[in-house]
Amino acid sequence: MKSILTLILFSFLLMGCATNTAEKQARDEALNAQGLVSMEMAAEMSPADYHKIHKLIDTSAPQATEKWRNKETKDTYEFTSLSVNINDKGQPCRDYTIKAIVDGDDMQLQKTACRTDNGWQAMTAYSS
Repeated sequence: MKSILTLILFSFLLMGCATNTAEKQARDEALNAQGLVSMEMAAEMSPADYHKIHKLIDTSAPQATEKWRNKETKDTYEFTSLSVNINDKGQPCRDYTIKAIVDGDDMQLQKTACRTDNGWQAMTAYSS
């Protein structure tokens, strides 16, 4: 009887891990679909940190830098808005950098994102 209960409990634990893994994978894919952060960074980033970066892309002033530390994960981030331009489609675009220390690994990226009908999307190039 003990072994049956142990097996049932272990099965529930495995199902919970699979659900968390599937949820994390879906979140990572959604984050990377916009291209606002690298896949490597998205895989380690908490939802709160990603939402903060998304808000900074939307609202920060040119040349502004904001630093923060996630209290739960202890990861640190530095977001710098480099410039804001209008592309040839009339969309506002922002050049930015993100420096992060996530799980002890240094990460850095520089991106350009433009506001489209579907929200902010990373662009490879734009006309100013």
